[in-house]
Parts: sequence; C-alpha cells; structure tokens
Amino acid sequence: MSSGEARTGLDGLRRDLSDVCQAVVAARRTVESGGLVDLSGLEDRIADLCGSVQRLPKTSGRALQPELLGLVDELSQLTEELGRQRDQVKSELEETNIRQAAASAYRKSQK
Repeated sequence: MSSGEARTGLDGLRRDLSDVCQAVVAARRTVESGGLVDLSGLEDRIADLCGSVQRLPKTSGRALQPELLGLVDELSQLTEELGRQRDQVKSELEETNIRQAAASAYRKSQK
C-alpha cells in the first residue's frame, strides 16, 4: 500500500493496520540493533488509515480499536528507541569533541 491507497472496508483496513504495525516493529528492531531507518512515507500511510477509519460507521471504527491501540503502542516504543539512539549518538559526539579539544590543546602546547 502506498500513500493515498488505503484499503476500504473493515478487513482491508485491518490488513493495512497490520502492515503498518509490522513496518513500525521492523523499524524499531532495526534501531534497537543500531541501524538507521527511513521513516519517510510512514506518516502519510498512518494519516490515510486514520482518514479511512474516520469515514467508517462508528461501530465499525470501534471494532478496529485493538489494532489502533496496538499501533499506538508500537509507535510509542519506536519513539522511545529513537530517543535512546539519539541520546547515545549525542553522548558519543560529546566524547569525540572532548578528545578532539584535548588533542588540539596538546598539539598547541607542543609548538
């Protein structure tokens, strides 16, 4: 499914929600293992799904609540993992900057 192609009907939306949720899980696992992920298009896919759910009759939309809550949970976990990765990279950069400053100061003292 690409942006703008959300399936209609309850079963189609369930499949789309499952596909998006699986993509989020895969992204989180990649980040957990130290890899980089490309999340471009994910926001559009989720927006398309939400729009499709909003157009459903309320009872049908409510039937998707477990899947939607599962997606929210997976997105929260991905957000947390991305935050950990950001903090780790920030820490590594700070350590590198300290080492570079120390090496620069040492070189200057040797002149």
